[in-house]
Amino acid sequence: MKFNKWLIIIFILTIFIWSQSFLSGELSSQESGFITMQLVKILNFVQIDVNIDQLHIVIRKLAHFTEYFILSMFWLIYLIKSKIINIKNIIYILLIILMTAIIDEAIQLLHDDRSSSLIDVVIDFGGAITGIVVFMLCKMLYNRHVKNI
Repeated sequence: MKFNKWLIIIFILTIFIWSQSFLSGELSSQESGFITMQLVKILNFVQIDVNIDQLHIVIRKLAHFTEYFILSMFWLIYLIKSKIINIKNIIYILLIILMTAIIDEAIQLLHDDRSSSLIDVVIDFGGAITGIVVFMLCKMLYNRHVKNI
């Protein structure tokens, strides 16, 4: 049986996303806190003051958005490479991604110091939809440009 490398990448990315939800609240906060502090240093260097707590929340939400943005792009690459891209399959992919996000939030309930958030599911799904829209726009622009050459 031939394995599709795009499905393997999607599987690995999904496992990575879910593994982040298995982290304790403290460890998860430390990881995003490290990124927040690096950004604060850069902003301070260019003399921009920010509220560290608010920036930390933004960083955490951007992580959700970005993970699912990337995941949706890999799903689209899989559909294109498999020559099965159509609106019906894109809807199926969106449903799979939505279920992935719901499972992601449910995993967090396994820790006493973490919580599940409907807002995070919405952010995840928003990242996926944005990824699909950006990907399709880039594909249309590329195809349009190639036809004009």
